Amino acid sequence: MMNYAYSKSWSHPFMWRTECTSLLLYSFMKVWQLLCMTLSLVPTTTTKRTGKLDINKDVLEAKTLLINLEKDELKDLFMKLGLSDATLHNKYSASVSVYASDLLRAWILGKDGVLKSGGTTWENLRDALISLNHHGVAENV
Repeated sequence: MMNYAYSKSWSHPFMWRTECTSLLLYSFMKVWQLLCMTLSLVPTTTTKRTGKLDINKDVLEAKTLLINLEKDELKDLFMKLGLSDATLHNKYSASVSVYASDLLRAWILGKDGVLKSGGTTWENLRDALISLNHHGVAENV
């Protein structure tokens, strides 16, 4: 019976480790190449959103962009966008996600005369974020 560890192709007991290691490295390189090719197909520039926000389509997308802000930052942002202290207080929630959603809905629906102060557009949201020094978030809006 033949011992495979000492067969012709693996004449040395440690030869199998070398072959396995090189096979593993080759596999890793192939996966890396595929990953790089896949990432190169993804556009690197983001398109700026424009126009008025829609209550049915844009709340989730806008909330996703704002979810990393803290509650005080959300309050400052929506105050800058025209919501009153009363609305900000009434919509308060323990969850940042729920708070962001409620404030976005109130803003998009035009509560507190928001429509008089520029309206509910992506541009106004971007400008308010920039004025509050949230440039990283504003880049994605």
